[in-house]
Amino acid sequence: VALAALKTQRINPTLALVRLGNNPDDLAYEASIIKKAQSMGIQILGCDLASDVDQKELESHINGFNQDPYVHGILLFRPLPAQMDEQAVLNMIAPDKDVDGVTEASMGKVYAGSRDGFGPCTAESVIAILKHYDIPMAGKRAVVLGRSLVIGKPVAMMLLGQNATVTTCHSKTQDLAAECRRGDILIAAVGKGGKVDASYVHDDQVVSDCGI
Repeated sequence: VALAALKTQRINPTLALVRLGNNPDDLAYEASIIKKAQSMGIQILGCDLASDVDQKELESHINGFNQDPYVHGILLFRPLPAQMDEQAVLNMIAPDKDVDGVTEASMGKVYAGSRDGFGPCTAESVIAILKHYDIPMAGKRAVVLGRSLVIGKPVAMMLLGQNATVTTCHSKTQDLAAECRRGDILIAAVGKGGKVDASYVHDDQVVSDCGI
């Protein structure tokens, strides 16, 4: 509906994809984004650069997309090559075009509970799925397994925003399985397949697995 409304205003939603090198995982991810975007009527503007590109050149491309009124979103594939200052590059993305929620400005909005801007899409999807299935969050004990800036930390803040009582667990948590079992809701965002087994869960628990 929102896309149709934009098109009536002669606005063609356009997403810039910025990829460095030809990592197979990135190529697969890019293909899935293009397929989904095309099915929704979103235009894709590709920016494929060499893996050894100079940081200033990359920043120049991002700045160009920032200033282009016909580009509405920017998605930068990560991790960046070792020669890059990744956070500096990410923070160049205009917050209102940061569809992946990776800039410090976007993350600040998540922690401040602001409703404008973008949170990381995977963290947002966890909350959307829980709401879709009418899973109550208010007053429930939610355990987040993982503390990354992409999923763990932001989804913990979003759960707090839903009035859940949140515990964040990680590799240094003592008796990790027991902590996870305490949750009414368990968000598995550890970034490693097979970590959560039967010892981490109980029969009445809702589990959201943030796997690839």
